[in-house]
Amino acid sequence: MVKRWGMAGDNEIFLKVREAVNIVDVIGEHLALKRAGREFKALCPFHDDHRPSMAVVPHKQIFHCFVCGMGGDVFKFVKEYHKMSTAEALRYLAQKANITLPELPRGQGYGARAQEAKSAREQIADTNEKACKFFENTLYGEGGRTGLEYFLSRGLTDETIKKFRLGFSLDSWTGLCNAAFKLGISTEQLEGAGLIKKRSDGSPYDAFRNRVIFPIVDASNRVIAFGGRVLAEKRDEAGNVVEAKYLNSPETRLFNKSESLYGINHARQAIIRSRTAVIVEGYMDVIACHQAGVSNVIATLGTALTPDHAKTLKNYAQTIVLVFDSDDAGYRAADRAMEVFVRTSLDIKIASVPDGKDPCDFCIKLGDEGGTAFQALVDGATDAITYQWKRVQKQFGTNDSLAARQEAITQFMRFAGMALEPMAGREIDPLRRGLVIGRIATLVSLPVEQVNEMVQRQARMATPAVRAPVVVPEEEAAAPAKPRVDVRTLKGLGVAEGWVLGCLLTEPPIYLNVRDELSVTLFAEETLRPLANVVFEYLEGAADLHACNIADFCSHCEDETLVSQAIELEAATSDWLSPGNLSPEHAKLVTQLKNDLGRTCESKLRGALAELKAQRGGQDMSAEDFPDEDAPPKPVDDWLSAAKKRNAGGGNKRSFGLH
Repeated sequence: MVKRWGMAGDNEIFLKVREAVNIVDVIGEHLALKRAGREFKALCPFHDDHRPSMAVVPHKQIFHCFVCGMGGDVFKFVKEYHKMSTAEALRYLAQKANITLPELPRGQGYGARAQEAKSAREQIADTNEKACKFFENTLYGEGGRTGLEYFLSRGLTDETIKKFRLGFSLDSWTGLCNAAFKLGISTEQLEGAGLIKKRSDGSPYDAFRNRVIFPIVDASNRVIAFGGRVLAEKRDEAGNVVEAKYLNSPETRLFNKSESLYGINHARQAIIRSRTAVIVEGYMDVIACHQAGVSNVIATLGTALTPDHAKTLKNYAQTIVLVFDSDDAGYRAADRAMEVFVRTSLDIKIASVPDGKDPCDFCIKLGDEGGTAFQALVDGATDAITYQWKRVQKQFGTNDSLAARQEAITQFMRFAGMALEPMAGREIDPLRRGLVIGRIATLVSLPVEQVNEMVQRQARMATPAVRAPVVVPEEEAAAPAKPRVDVRTLKGLGVAEGWVLGCLLTEPPIYLNVRDELSVTLFAEETLRPLANVVFEYLEGAADLHACNIADFCSHCEDETLVSQAIELEAATSDWLSPGNLSPEHAKLVTQLKNDLGRTCESKLRGALAELKAQRGGQDMSAEDFPDEDAPPKPVDDWLSAAKKRNAGGGNKRSFGLH
């Protein structure tokens, strides 16, 4: 339950890394934080959160969601958010803090585990990073002139090219393969990253050939994949194009196309500041917009906006604006955007670049005015529902004839019905649904009740084939939900017992005063016993109780439920008991709590013994009935008297915390 490491220095590296990074800065790179007094709040990324329920506490260096219970220190956040192992999280945060991890022999504690073989994801990221540098160097080398001229011809500056780490792959079947040895990359690693393919005879060849290269970088600045664009189309004898214009890396353990967003590493902070994410279609569109000064622009990777994209962006933004090259592209995107729109708390808007231009040409050709003009286009975007309605009106005519209007409304209801169709695993918030229905009713000038009835009818008629089933991994489907104990529901003695644990977590040195008398068996509140056991184990194993704190406890405890309990109890207690400022009155109250628990334990034991005696026909218990070496001696009353003396304490006899 509690992690301990074998060497004295093992724990020190975790403490050093945790002290070197600020949890607010780390979480702020992933979520939009809003100050609330001494704390910060954010939408919790670990459940479908619609109002900020996650607190980040700087002075304790912890986070906690008061809805789903997820909480812990900075290591816990990184592990859960990025699905990293503990070793990966340590390396990730150490790199941020510019801390070199110690190289220890294998099997000598956690410091050694930090040097263990890297995970598949880390290996892919390392391979991609080396390949990225290779492509960058090739672009500026003798053979990369063609690629560099392409980027310059599109209006990109040298500064922009280097900022986005653009590169070039030679027109060679084995350019990267041949360089792999010098780069320190094995053929297996290249294949795992999708950078090479193999022929039927097993010989490798480069996946990207004679293409300008766009590295795809995630929010943590890891190169997760590549995109490549051909500079000259190759055709067969019949005139058919023999290779795709754009080529992306295949999906790997690090790269999922439906979740990834190009440019997010450069756009994240601007998105958080503006609370708006602008999504365009291509790599060059993103780069040109950033060069023009519009920095909250990203792109999906050849896919429409997906629920996974919306889930990621909800951490940063309130509004998504989809900008497309033409009305046709916008219409196609609107079909999918409607479905995502109704199932998320985000506002989704759509805009089209005039005259059929793409955002890249629009920004570059307008020169210094390009950024301002593009921002105006974004500011004038139409919400997804209205955009869809205008599309239908255009299709069926804008005249006021009843026939045209009826056709337009019927078609619009088909779109709305498909978007609002109930889907397993993709439920719609009732309030959100009501707001969408109300918006539709306003647009078509019909009563809300009638619109709701029409949408429901269209939803029932929707073709099931157009709905991709939601596949739940077997391990997720089979895993039962972990029970969560809400400490706010504790009553009676449970309140006092919770305060005991809260005091120990807030001011760990208290443990020295109560360790001989306090045990898990004293706790009448069964829901607190697991936490009590872990807290006692943690404090008992600590080399220095003064160095213990709630963030350190969160690192040591592996049970999410217990971490959540601990954070809530410590938070409730710390306002009353200031760490490092333990007064005699505080100590007296803690002692009184301990005595209350002792008396309760004695009372429960007497009741249990009386019940056993009745079951034995009035015969008293004897030592033989207690095979354990710590069994109470005969007679039992002698043992109870001894226990009572141990728990006896003077001073104020009031029961603290009892209701």
